[in-house]
Amino acid sequence: MIADFCLASDTYDSLTEDEQAAVNSGIREALETVRNRIAAQISSVNGVTVTGNPWYVQLHVQESSDQEQTIQELTEAYPGTLPQLLYDIEISYTDIRTGEAYQPMTMISLAFPVPEGYESLTKPRILRSAEDSFMELTPQMQEDGTFYLDSARTLTHLIVADFPAGLQGISLNSSSIKINRGQKHTLKVVPIPESVTENYNVTWKSSNTSIAKVSKKGVVTAVKNGKATITATVAEHPEMTATCKVTVMQGANTLKKSVSQVMAETSAYMRATDTNPSVGSEWYVLGLARGGLSLKEKYFSTYYNHTANYIEEKKGILTNTSKYTEYSKRVLVLTAEGKDARNVGGYNLFKYISDLSLVKEQGLNGPIWALLAVNCHPEYSFPDNPSAKEQNSEAALVNFLLQSELSGGGWALMGSNADSDVTGMTLQALAPYYHKAGYENVTAAIDRGLARLSEMQNDSGGYSTMGVETEESCAQVITALCSLGIDPETDSRFIKGGHWTIENLITYHIAGSGFMHVKAGAGNNGGAAAGTLDGMATEQGYYALVAYQRLKDGKTGLYDMSDVSISKGGKGDGTGTGLKEPTPIPTPTSAPAADPSGSSGNINTKKPGGSGKSLGGKSSGKGSSGNAGDSGKSASGNSSDKNSKSSSKNSKSKNSKSKNGKNSVGWDFEAEPYVESEETSLADDHADGSIESAEDTGSGVLTSDKKEYGMIFGFAAAGALAGGLAGSGIKAGVKALIRKRRKKK
Repeated sequence: MIADFCLASDTYDSLTEDEQAAVNSGIREALETVRNRIAAQISSVNGVTVTGNPWYVQLHVQESSDQEQTIQELTEAYPGTLPQLLYDIEISYTDIRTGEAYQPMTMISLAFPVPEGYESLTKPRILRSAEDSFMELTPQMQEDGTFYLDSARTLTHLIVADFPAGLQGISLNSSSIKINRGQKHTLKVVPIPESVTENYNVTWKSSNTSIAKVSKKGVVTAVKNGKATITATVAEHPEMTATCKVTVMQGANTLKKSVSQVMAETSAYMRATDTNPSVGSEWYVLGLARGGLSLKEKYFSTYYNHTANYIEEKKGILTNTSKYTEYSKRVLVLTAEGKDARNVGGYNLFKYISDLSLVKEQGLNGPIWALLAVNCHPEYSFPDNPSAKEQNSEAALVNFLLQSELSGGGWALMGSNADSDVTGMTLQALAPYYHKAGYENVTAAIDRGLARLSEMQNDSGGYSTMGVETEESCAQVITALCSLGIDPETDSRFIKGGHWTIENLITYHIAGSGFMHVKAGAGNNGGAAAGTLDGMATEQGYYALVAYQRLKDGKTGLYDMSDVSISKGGKGDGTGTGLKEPTPIPTPTSAPAADPSGSSGNINTKKPGGSGKSLGGKSSGKGSSGNAGDSGKSASGNSSDKNSKSSSKNSKSKNSKSKNGKNSVGWDFEAEPYVESEETSLADDHADGSIESAEDTGSGVLTSDKKEYGMIFGFAAAGALAGGLAGSGIKAGVKALIRKRRKKK
């Protein structure tokens, strides 16, 4: 009867639609009913049910013919375990119409009984064989006591087994550690295999408790300098042991002045100096906002109003060179004070950094600060830019920074030797991806960068740039460590003989005010005079302490502003930018006499002082007279934007000096005075990044070969580092020198 029905069913299926429609409806319904009854009978066997196959496909389920082979294969696949089979079935299908084997062509699902006592098993797994290995399945447990697999088209061998694992040995999460005196470190036992199901207990012992003690839970306490070995032993198997060699080092020195006191003095000085915040106050604003000053303070509304007026006055165009950090910098600052950088007087600041090709023209600085900007708040992203040569994105910026890593770890604006400032800034930008799933390559690069910073740290606990220890270098490393959740007080990698970064940074603080760039008597690396109060050093020193304090208080990082509620900023009131009429750049004076103490300095009231590297371009630059400025490596590049160089057309440029005496000078690597007339200068920095030599303009006199090298390289480097145009800047400077040499010959 079944054979006859199948023949009739096939005949019906071979009819055309019109012919099928002509068949009596009662016959058609009966046909469908019988098909369903047959399908129900042949799609379920031994508690296993398949759905999704045609009505004529019969399910076959039988126990595996060689379960011993299955157990052997499972033991090899899961070493250290003793597999116990609960299910070991083979699944196949036939076409009842022909009796031939059938291979499912569409997606089918499978249901099978949950083994009795399954939930009390030690380490159960549901598997399918996959060539020479096994694939673990995660079926849904149904209320009717079955497992449900929604994708079983190719499933032919189903296994349910328990995998109790006996302990074969142990190891520790660290084989050796360096720990500072008085600190604690927790050691953890790693069982072998890690899937062990056997219960066991561990005892701990120290080879020298006068150097390092260990608790019953594996917590090591460093007592005094020296070395000891910590041994973990399995109580049930005394032959199973693991050891960790402990080196106890001198811990971080106690601070002579508290972080809170230094922050209080510095913030009071910043508020007293910057009474009418405007363009150039950016890093003061960010530091104070993230340092806890109420965002309801008039200080912040004043800055925003001036900035909104400035942006509207410039019609959103904040740079005519490659210094696109002008936008990134303001994104960070405005967000810190609760303003949405996507609507500042109607301007979306991200629009201007949505073309990666433009951002990259500034070298590493552009991508570093663009990545910090887009990650500073969870609501931010780069808008689509159809006209961009290269659409900007987080992924593109991360890849660019990874590709810029130096051999051996770390980053630099130029050359093959890692630079502490640039490495610190890069780590700040990459911090959101540290130990994040899917970004293992970023984590590895960060760890290499940290290793390089540990190697580069001076015995004083600080860091150097161009052979001279600077406050800003230390500040950038502190900010990087805190962004990564690393406490510089407790991480032995960043403590040298008791000296550590925060301790070093505070030695640059001048009581009752801000910070100096380099200490009295120190060498000059192109920044402010030694031992004098410096605006940029004050900015960076303060926000580095803010970053550290936020870490200690368990708050979000300096640039992680997910804790800030942002709102549309709106337009300014049109009353102006708050900038005063600028004055020409003053000629640098000689450095003051060295202060033997090296721990304090004089407030420079005579001239502005640039510091080693500017992160945002134009510094707030405030000494007691309000004068201190930028130089060197600048994130926005304003440090060398017509400030260090002027011609007859721009000697009174608005950028030369701004409100509150914010101004800049060029790099002077030899720390020697030089003469620059008001009408002419050595070089003019063009918008396209090229440099016009003094010889080409017919002006610019240098008194010695030494100064000639120093000045040409200094100006070339200032433009190159600030604007990311290392190649063209230095090349132009060298060409100018060669031409001059030839004429002399």
